[in-house]
Amino acid sequence: DAWCTPRGAGVGSADTAALEAPTPSLSKAGVQELRESALFDVAAITGLVPAAAAMLVEQHSWDVNAAVTAFFEKPALADSLRSIVAVDAAPVSLRPSVPLPAVKFSNTRGSGCTDEADVFECPCCLDDVPRTDAHALACGHTFCGGCWTSHLSEALKAHGKLVIVAATCPEAGCSSAVDEGTWSRCADAASLKTYNTFLLRSFKDKSDVGRACYKCGLFVCAPATVSEATCACGFVMCMSCGQEDHRPAACSHMRSWHKALDAFNNSASMAFMRDHYKQCPKCAEFIEKPSGCRHMTCQLAANGCGHQFCFECGADWLPEGYSHRCKSEVLKGASQVAPTAWNRTRTNGKVDVDKAIAETIGAVSTSRRWETCVHGFKQHAKLATSAESRLKALPAELRPFGAGTARPATEKELSTRGVVRAALRAEVALHKLLANSFVLLHYVNAPPTAVRLFCNSELMLQSAALRLSAGADEEMEAAGLLDVTALAAETEAAAKLVASFLACADDLVEAAGE
Repeated sequence: DAWCTPRGAGVGSADTAALEAPTPSLSKAGVQELRESALFDVAAITGLVPAAAAMLVEQHSWDVNAAVTAFFEKPALADSLRSIVAVDAAPVSLRPSVPLPAVKFSNTRGSGCTDEADVFECPCCLDDVPRTDAHALACGHTFCGGCWTSHLSEALKAHGKLVIVAATCPEAGCSSAVDEGTWSRCADAASLKTYNTFLLRSFKDKSDVGRACYKCGLFVCAPATVSEATCACGFVMCMSCGQEDHRPAACSHMRSWHKALDAFNNSASMAFMRDHYKQCPKCAEFIEKPSGCRHMTCQLAANGCGHQFCFECGADWLPEGYSHRCKSEVLKGASQVAPTAWNRTRTNGKVDVDKAIAETIGAVSTSRRWETCVHGFKQHAKLATSAESRLKALPAELRPFGAGTARPATEKELSTRGVVRAALRAEVALHKLLANSFVLLHYVNAPPTAVRLFCNSELMLQSAALRLSAGADEEMEAAGLLDVTALAAETEAAAKLVASFLACADDLVEAAGE
């Protein structure tokens, strides 16, 4: 995966700052309007009927420019789409001389019409029905309104949300897709409502112009260059995977992290996992060791990378082979290894610091690294939750006053509370960034110098979070002792630190060659 998102911007982009304003978010009606607008634009430019325009723009993730470009640059595609005609424009009939106008059906059978020119026998139910109750797709297979209604209802039951692409002509062996116009004319009210819901859901899932917020359901509109966006409900989401903003970690890393975290949080399997499973130091895939020696190979056949390493300490196996001396004793602490590494790299009285750090880090086992990162992740996730609770507990317009009563907040109190609210939001964002930074550190194998710079940036972010927490104290606010100016300055400084921190994350990833 691209870092954070393949949509263009890097993790340090200024347009994706953690404290950005909410992105335009659309309700169901707004999404419907956005979808219809895209269809109208494509149909107007290409001259295609709505059914063909829908197929074209959906193939290009509802990107109007991409759809139109493909239409004019690919003659074969254009010809196939032009062959799709509207029933209104080219009515079909069992008797070609008699047109079948596309109108809403009465869904009646055996109406008793005697004029042969006004009726035809439905090939499905064998009833004589008025031609005004008949309907056909561009394939020409004509059925009565009642049979169409039943067919579409059964298609919904059989295919569920896939019905928008799976529903076909009732004629046996005919693969002509049922278009939106046919659903509007033929489906009963309940089926049409369900179908329209599936249409909007498909648009949300496939559209490249935004993504649905899984917290509140609103559709968040964002250009392709934006990697994260804030919904109107306040939820900050990754526009690539749709989950909560997980900067500076990658989408793929977060998926692997939560999967691994769930496994290790299961108390029944935790001990077994630690004894029998390790993550490949190179690609982070979990590898089982049911028995045998400590020489492990990350199997290519199991989505691995082929890397060979020691199961006990995680060191590379190939350089030493079976003469490898396992360094598992350093699990007692890197401090026992650091002096030796420091002295071993001394040349002419000078120490190769980077090499010494590299040896020290390499001596610490994969399990110790995992436990350290899990501890940091959980600690900051807990602090973020605590800050969110304090934020939700802030009164909006009323302050306690007297016995069981409340009074309106003064203008000064409202101003102060706004600063406190902004500080708490910033504190939440900082702790979430710090939690995810441990995921990044776990999966990225960067040179020691790059790791050290990133860790220094982490420490600065932690200090900023602590200052915000201390400054946004509810008791100090209630006592009128809150330094509003200083707290506002800390909040502004935190936003600048976020940009610097994410830039360091970019540098770390680049140094790791990923």
